[in-house]
Amino acid sequence: MGISRKILLSALFLLVLANVAIAGKTENVIMITIDGMRWQEIFTGADSALLNGYFGGVENLKMTKERFWRDTPEARREMMMPFFWGMIGKQGQIFGDPEQHGDAMITNGKKISYRGYSELVCGFAYPKIATDDLISHLYIN
Repeated sequence: MGISRKILLSALFLLVLANVAIAGKTENVIMITIDGMRWQEIFTGADSALLNGYFGGVENLKMTKERFWRDTPEARREMMMPFFWGMIGKQGQIFGDPEQHGDAMITNGKKISYRGYSELVCGFAYPKIATDDLISHLYIN
């Protein structure tokens, strides 16, 4: 085997090795949060208790049931949120399903969005946030 061929094979080997090393590192984390949606719809899909005009305000019950009702919670949630369960559910990680013991709980004592998002990103409750009004935040994330 000539020197040129050895150099070429060595370079190719190093290139493959470098790609394998790079592929194992996480470069980005994308966090998706949904504000104002019940966990029941996210994890179990359409709720039979709300598929009516009285409690759910559904105007076209037949069409709504045809579109969103399925026999299993997994099938219902995929109908309600196809991208979420078809893409993120298969290629990412989803947290917060209390039926699978994955509860996500607020620890800051207030049930407001701004304080909850701050806690989610910073990792602890920031006591100066008392409302959803925008305030200057000391902690950069």
